[in-house]
Amino acid sequence: MSIVDFNSSTWTDPWFRKLPVPAKVLFIYLWTSNHKNLAGLYPLDIETMAFETGLPAEQVKKSLEALQPKVKYDSEHELVWVVNHVKHQFMKTGKISPKIEIGIDKCLRILPEAHPFIGEFLQKYHTLSIEYPYPIHNSGYPPGGGEGEGKDAGKGGDKGRKGITSYSEECISPPASEIWREKKAATEMLRNVRR
Repeated sequence: MSIVDFNSSTWTDPWFRKLPVPAKVLFIYLWTSNHKNLAGLYPLDIETMAFETGLPAEQVKKSLEALQPKVKYDSEHELVWVVNHVKHQFMKTGKISPKIEIGIDKCLRILPEAHPFIGEFLQKYHTLSIEYPYPIHNSGYPPGGGEGEGKDAGKGGDKGRKGITSYSEECISPPASEIWREKKAATEMLRNVRR
């Protein structure tokens, strides 16, 4: 179990206050679930979100739309990005621990290679010392963006990429990885039962 600093002023934030209740539940869940990683950019499918929040899958989809631009979701790759996660968790003082930077780097490297969210992440957090080894084909953030966003983007070679497109144990602590495997297995069982 990891500790998350969830800002209590969220409740008085005008953007948050206007959200429907299911979107509020989903927002808090995405900030605090065991699926999240140091980057706040992680694989998570709709069925798992629905199962763990108790929201119907259609409500989860609507809530994800309502949470934009603070939360982005790619349904094709089943990727969630809680956009300000790194800012609020690790950059309050303007400095970030080198160990945290290394952990964020590892989290980005296990995601689908050159995913547009990675390019956006590297642009937003350009002050981090992350050498992402693959060219970035950005989805347009910022406007006019393209290949090579972020500090040192596209630099280096394979650097040991494992070719994993799902959550990796190297990004989370061993107890969390065990919980993740159990939840993933339960989700798969639910999918099979529903068919």
